[in-house]
Amino acid sequence: MDYGWLINDTPEAATPRGTDTYGPHNMTMFSYAAIDIMHSPAFAATDIGELREVVWDAQRLARIGNWVTTWERELREGDYTAGVVVKAIADDVVSIDELESPDVSDDELIERIHEAAIEQSFQDNWEEEYQSLREKTFTTNSVDLEAYVDGMTEVRDLHRASRGHK
Repeated sequence: MDYGWLINDTPEAATPRGTDTYGPHNMTMFSYAAIDIMHSPAFAATDIGELREVVWDAQRLARIGNWVTTWERELREGDYTAGVVVKAIADDVVSIDELESPDVSDDELIERIHEAAIEQSFQDNWEEEYQSLREKTFTTNSVDLEAYVDGMTEVRDLHRASRGHK
């Protein structure tokens, strides 16, 4: 959350690496996993490392899904923290001056970002990361990581269904 505040206060500080590193934490999937574990007496502590690795990846997938479905609304609101917008800035598709200028319409900026296929690159990245996760062999005994990974498609679909809504 602090990183998001920093970027909205000082957009010049935005970098793709910073956004990729800090952005996924806002999805709070580790918090949810911890609550699930606390209420799962059959969970084996020996499974924690493998579970954490999967949660890292799933949290990234959730963040990408959120970015691709909210960036247009957030851009209109003056929130430039979405990975799509940060990459557009880094790739010189749009500038911070243009984002903040009343003389450049949000529609024009959104159209340029679409034309540069930045959103599509994030969607493609989601698919690649998801397939990589699906191809892993899990050895946990007390948690069904295959089902957990499969559930990420539902999270993606929920994000898609929420597009355009506040």
